[in-house]
Order: sequence, then structure tokens, then C-alpha cells
Amino acid sequence: MGVSNKMKSWAEVQLQQEVIHYKSEAQRLKREKEKLEQQYDVRKMNEIISEVEELAERNRLIEKSYKEAVKEKKKLQTQLVKNEEEKSQMKNTLLEIEKIKEDLSAKEHEWKKEKEELLQQLQRAYDNSTKKTPENFFSKAVSEQADTQKVEGVSEPDQQEKSKQNYEQFFQAFQAGNNHSNEDDE
Repeated sequence: MGVSNKMKSWAEVQLQQEVIHYKSEAQRLKREKEKLEQQYDVRKMNEIISEVEELAERNRLIEKSYKEAVKEKKKLQTQLVKNEEEKSQMKNTLLEIEKIKEDLSAKEHEWKKEKEELLQQLQRAYDNSTKKTPENFFSKAVSEQADTQKVEGVSEPDQQEKSKQNYEQFFQAFQAGNNHSNEDDE
């Protein structure tokens, strides 16, 4: 039994050594596993931190764009209000122009009427002045006689003859004017 005990002991020792070896190997693997897990966690954390930083940068850019968009919106709203005011002013100006245009058209129409009336009055006055009425003829004859007396220095008997002729012309014109006005009346 001694030998078998020794063998048993030797086998036990060998078995114990293998157990110790496997235990140390298990511990080494466990440490390596923990180390790898730590490295993995660090890598994973670094990836997460990197993603967070990227997201923060994107968020900062988005916020910057948002602020610029808000400023642009305010600027555009201000411009829109200004444009609306200008549009309103232009509309009012156009209405004023239309009113002035209408006033000018009315004035032009008035002026045309007045012009026509004045032309008619002028035509009537011209017609009356060219008509051989006794008044016109007599005033014309008197003015002609005065002109000839001034120019010629006519003697008294010639002047009487001339006055007689003028009177006859006046009388004939008077009768012709009466006949003419009687024809107009009919």
C-alpha cells in the first residue's frame, strides 16, 4: 500500500498541480477578460463620447442656423411691413392722382365749354360787326369821313356832298339790314 499511497500521492500532487495551474490560468483569463472588458468599455465610452460630441456640434450648428433663421425672419417681417406701408402709400398716391386726373378732366371739360361759349360770343360779335346794320355802317362812315378829313383837308362844300352820299349809303344799308333781319325772322 505504501507504493500505492505514494502513487496516489504523486497522482494527487500532480492533480493538485494541474488544478493550481488551471486555477491560475483561469485567474489569468479572468484578468484578461476584465482587461478586455475595460478596454471594450473604454472604447465603447470613447465612441459614445465621440458621438455625443458630434451630436453636440450638430446641435450647436442647428442652434446657430435657427438663430440666423429667426434673425432673417424678423428682417423679412420688417421688410414686409415696410413694403406694405410703401404699397399703402403708393395706393393712396394713385388714388390722389386719380382724383387730380378727374379734377383736371372736369376743369378741361369746363374750359372747353367756356372756350366754345367765348368762340360763339366772338363769332356773334364778329358777325354783328360785319353785318351792314345802320349803327355799324354809320359808325364806319363817320370814322371814314373823319379819316378823309384829316388826310385831305376837304373843303366845306365837298364835305357836305360827302355827308350826303354817306347818308344815302347809310339809308340804303339801313333798309337792306331791315330787309335782311325780316328775312331772318321769317
